[in-house]
Amino acid sequence: MSLSKPHQYAPTEAEIAYCTGLFEGEGSVFLAFGDRRHEMKLSMTDREPVERFARILGGHVHFQRRARIDWKDQYVWKIMAWRDVVRVCELLRPGLCSRRQAQIDKVLALRPGRMVGAWACPTEVTPSTAGYQQHRLRGEEPCAICAESYRLYWRLDYRAQRPEGTRINRPRLTGCLTEVIPAVTGYRRHKKLGEEPCDICLASFRLYYERQREQNRAISKP
Repeated sequence: MSLSKPHQYAPTEAEIAYCTGLFEGEGSVFLAFGDRRHEMKLSMTDREPVERFARILGGHVHFQRRARIDWKDQYVWKIMAWRDVVRVCELLRPGLCSRRQAQIDKVLALRPGRMVGAWACPTEVTPSTAGYQQHRLRGEEPCAICAESYRLYWRLDYRAQRPEGTRINRPRLTGCLTEVIPAVTGYRRHKKLGEEPCDICLASFRLYYERQREQNRAISKP
């Protein structure tokens, strides 16, 4: 139930200077969703410098397809856990310009002492992953109630609670679908190959999540 291990690599002064310069030009740190989510990211069209940045500071790199035909594909490094955001900000802040330092200060100043309102920890154990995931985003160990709620969620067999006839049989596919059925395999295959999904695979992807929403609503009814 513990969080993933923190990044253990201790960067040299030269590596910190390299990452600072890269982040100064291509990075960003900001708040979103009404200041409830924090994010630190760096995007470039060249893969090698982004991967080197991730090896030094930790985090993950993913490929992002261009959103417009006149744009280029990008490689994106991103971290969101408070533990990682605070660590990277403390390393890079001294060498950044005043504008970047102000952005970092704003994000770090809004770190809440605890979750409040709709984001507060539950007062009793219920089958849910929400509290546990919020702790993870904050880079914290989950509290006892959130941890037990997370365990309970995965122990219960929710599939057995679904009304008859709502189960979705998802065949394993190696190519495009020939008809629209509730499935994500074809859509994900297109994305993995770096291409736009065909009409049938896209419609099947949408139908799959529409059925999932219907099942969740049926389960939540008393």
